[in-house]
Amino acid sequence: MMASLVDPLADETDDEAVEEHALVVQQAMELITATDSLTFAREMIARKQLTPFQAKALMRGRWKGLVLGNYIVLEKLGQGGMGQVFKAQHKRMGRIVCLKVLDSKGRKSPELLDRFRQEARTVAALNHSHIVVAHDADEEDGIPFLVMEFVQGSDLAKYVSQHGPLAVERVPASCQGPRVFARRRGGPSRCQAP
Repeated sequence: MMASLVDPLADETDDEAVEEHALVVQQAMELITATDSLTFAREMIARKQLTPFQAKALMRGRWKGLVLGNYIVLEKLGQGGMGQVFKAQHKRMGRIVCLKVLDSKGRKSPELLDRFRQEARTVAALNHSHIVVAHDADEEDGIPFLVMEFVQGSDLAKYVSQHGPLAVERVPASCQGPRVFARRRGGPSRCQAP
């Protein structure tokens, strides 16, 4: 994790935080005697100034989307039909969250954009101990994203790929209750991929 990027007590503006981080990176660059960008990226990862995901994106020349609003994207967690899910950290609070980001195809489709926004409203209206909390929904540089509670562990797709499909009898009652709860409140009645 990039502890140097997040100061929970900071009251500085975003510009000041960016300038401060740029200074840290510049100082690191002066200390590193890297002969190539790969060595430099590895050193920045070792110094916890970048995550492997961030370094890889920057090495490809992709910087857009590494910071969305108040969130620093740390790593990719998954991908689904409408977009991608990332692990991220709030700049000031340090809270680890999931960001569900609508992909470029979805951003170009008014129907998918409306569906994404409706999903954000629906998830925000749900309050159940077995349903992740939606903290926020926003857009940055035309990229809509939903901020949700981060829950450590493997996702269902990984579990099924490793262990095979679950028999209905093996699905815990704690998972069946939230589905019924969500359906009764206008939420998704099927599993929605990220």
